[in-house]
Amino acid sequence: MNSVNHGYLSKLKDDHKVVRQLLEEIKGLTGTKDFNGIASRLALLKRDIVAHTKKEDEKLYVELSDAAEREHMTLIKSTINTFANAMNSVALRSIDFFDRYSNRDEIERSLTQFISNLAAIQRDILMRLESEEKALYSMYAKYCC
Repeated sequence: MNSVNHGYLSKLKDDHKVVRQLLEEIKGLTGTKDFNGIASRLALLKRDIVAHTKKEDEKLYVELSDAAEREHMTLIKSTINTFANAMNSVALRSIDFFDRYSNRDEIERSLTQFISNLAAIQRDILMRLESEEKALYSMYAKYCC
């Protein structure tokens, strides 16, 4: 793997660590009812997920698609399409979640529902991160580096 792409994958994995940590912090703060802390970390989580997705869209998906075309690899094409479609679904649920809980007052007003929705969105995001690391990043390391 060349050093540029190795560094790129390392940054993506570091982003995943930050997202995981923020999710855990938010979950922990629900028990303390620190609504300002929850709201500020939700804003950070949203910002980090958007930035991370942009990094993937601008390089990972482009280079994997190019490799798939170049090597005539339908499996890679199919995997990319599957991940893109799944990401759209996760993105829509995430946007709804972030929009619904965009301020501390809404989080406080509906804490029980927030905790339930947080658990669902956390599951979605964590499954997505794990899938990316196991499938997409492995393919990227093999075919684009």
